[in-house]
Amino acid sequence: ASRLDSYLGSSLFETIKTFDGKIMLIKGEYDGIDPASVGLKDANAVGTVFLDGQERYSPIPPKVFTKILEVRPDTKYIAVKGVDHLFAKWAETHSSEAQNIGNQVANFILN
Repeated sequence: ASRLDSYLGSSLFETIKTFDGKIMLIKGEYDGIDPASVGLKDANAVGTVFLDGQERYSPIPPKVFTKILEVRPDTKYIAVKGVDHLFAKWAETHSSEAQNIGNQVANFILN
């Protein structure tokens, strides 16, 4: 098991902060679930949990998303409703919604 909040010392945040290009963050609504909200104490991330009627996979600590937006407030942020960490799996059965997100990514890159 990892130490609580050990990821906060990652070089990722400094890299993002000093990157002079645009940044886009696409996150499923159920990724980055606060462990305390599902009864987990002293945990970085939830992992797999049954929530809102189905199994959700949330391996990313919520503080990672918060920290990214903190160090780069200009980040283009998209939260995808009803999705956990397994975005690609979701996209297989939600092609029109996935296409919409793909269009947003393309517009972000091209503009």
